[in-house]
Amino acid sequence: MTTRVAIIGAGMAGLAAGCYAQINGYDSQIFEMHNLPGGLCTAWKRRGYTFDGCIDWLVGTKPGTAMHSVWRRIGALGDQPIHHHEEFIRVTDPDGRTAIQYTDLDRLEEHLLELSPVDGPVIRELIGAARALQTLEMPVGKPRELFRVRDHLGQMWEMRAFLKVFSRFSRISVGEFAARFKDPLLGEMLTAVLDSRYQMTSLLATMGSLAARDAGWPRGGSLPFARGAEKRYLELGGSIHYHSRVTDVLLEDDRAVGIRLEGGEVVSADRVISCADGHSTLYGMLGGNHVPDEVAKFYSDKYPTITSVMVCMGVDHDFPSAPRSIQFPLDPPLEIAGKVYDRIGFTNYRHDPTLCAPGKSVIRSVFYADYDRWRGLAGDRKEYEAEKQRLAARVVEELGKRFPDAAGKVEVTDVATPITYTRYTGVWKGAYMSWISTPGSGHIQIPHRLSGLKNFYMGGLWNLGSAGLPGSAVSGRNAVQVMCVEDGNKFRE
Repeated sequence: MTTRVAIIGAGMAGLAAGCYAQINGYDSQIFEMHNLPGGLCTAWKRRGYTFDGCIDWLVGTKPGTAMHSVWRRIGALGDQPIHHHEEFIRVTDPDGRTAIQYTDLDRLEEHLLELSPVDGPVIRELIGAARALQTLEMPVGKPRELFRVRDHLGQMWEMRAFLKVFSRFSRISVGEFAARFKDPLLGEMLTAVLDSRYQMTSLLATMGSLAARDAGWPRGGSLPFARGAEKRYLELGGSIHYHSRVTDVLLEDDRAVGIRLEGGEVVSADRVISCADGHSTLYGMLGGNHVPDEVAKFYSDKYPTITSVMVCMGVDHDFPSAPRSIQFPLDPPLEIAGKVYDRIGFTNYRHDPTLCAPGKSVIRSVFYADYDRWRGLAGDRKEYEAEKQRLAARVVEELGKRFPDAAGKVEVTDVATPITYTRYTGVWKGAYMSWISTPGSGHIQIPHRLSGLKNFYMGGLWNLGSAGLPGSAVSGRNAVQVMCVEDGNKFRE
């Protein structure tokens, strides 16, 4: 008799778990609270414009890499063109000087040395470390709970070329490294790419992936990417139930036996895999009764998360000479939801003509935000909406100042706050990257099994901190791999 598997969540982790479950002979169903696949990997349309809420760069777009094979296996990457940015971001200072984050490391090094010769040693250290990580790949093989001694030794051998960089730069944050530049503009460029609290290794790995052309943009963006995985899963014989929020994982004698939906319907299953939000799974669906101390500790202030408020604009202008992304000082500063911002950035999606009509543009502006302040605002719907409108108005004003030809041509705006992320995906604190890897936190990994609970597995964003979309897919795949090993089945990749 075929083993029945109930998978919670049709995000990239759930879709990957579903595909690999079907590949490995299980009979799976996915239950999703929303009406679309992808979870946080999503986009939405407003008056002819498509606003993308997820992908900036996608690791695994380079053929021949292990992550690329996973994307192809689950159908997320097909034959769509991949765009690789020559510039990642431009940052200007109050004097109008500009630092450009070129993705080509040789060009970047030359540019930075021209800007600030006195920072030569720090620049060369930065570029040298990024070069060393150009061949670094997302680990896809076994999940760590299946490692034996030889696996640990094998991984150390495979990582030997990168150990020096990781040993040196995992102990310093992006902000601390940025402060080493005598020219503050160069430091601003680094913190414009990643939040200053991240481990420096996270930024170096990003720079390396961009340089290796393994971090591109798939044509169409997030939603077609997720739709591709949905299509593959259905072709493999799985089924997806949308508008089906799971409220409880059903247990008997510390063994998962099914799920309960919001309307009260019970679905029996031999195995349950939750690829939903980690906090919602542990403290909601499982009632907080099966949370090991080594997992519970991560849901504390010691392990920070990150969230944002995002303003998207549809503009009747094509910005012919605008860079992909630019950040510059705000004068006067902007205060929104109790947080003051002295810089603003605009990202232009003109590299993808599928997102709007010819001659028009999609522009996005993102600000790191405080979840608790936005949650407080959301208690008063009128005040919450007013704050969103005030933010959108200021962003539109700044766009017109920076690009006078676009003034008065914004046709539609849409604001997504941390509350939006939580409402549509259930993600804890609006934390679309789960925990961020800081020098103090290290690299966070949560096991796919919970001690003492049988036939239950976890995958998703919260199993591999800061690993983003690739980590979500890998964790869904790995949850099935753990399940196969426990069932005595050879895992089919």
